[in-house]
Amino acid sequence: MPNVVEVMSTVEQARTYLRRQFPFEHAPRPDVVFLDLGLPGEPGTALLEMMMDDASLKDIPVVVLTGRNDPESIAEVYRLHAKCFLPKPVDLTLFLEAMSSMEGFFGDLES
Repeated sequence: MPNVVEVMSTVEQARTYLRRQFPFEHAPRPDVVFLDLGLPGEPGTALLEMMMDDASLKDIPVVVLTGRNDPESIAEVYRLHAKCFLPKPVDLTLFLEAMSSMEGFFGDLES
């Protein structure tokens, strides 16, 4: 994808980035968030809940990527208004194909 990708290692770091708090005061607003439910620390669903409760963030599409593929996890992320749930492929080639398909799903994200 020709878009800028910022990677956060924890839910807390992602929360700080999205709220543009130190050290991310000048961070651009993301066009889409790819959320791994298995980030260290808090569960990824905590970030999704925070985004949906924040009027300035709830319109950012969230694509959930996870190794979990159980019906409860899927129902939970859709209840929290994720736009898409994708099981993470273990194979790198399949993962890159899944990411490439997101460009077609969301179109050109560059403004």
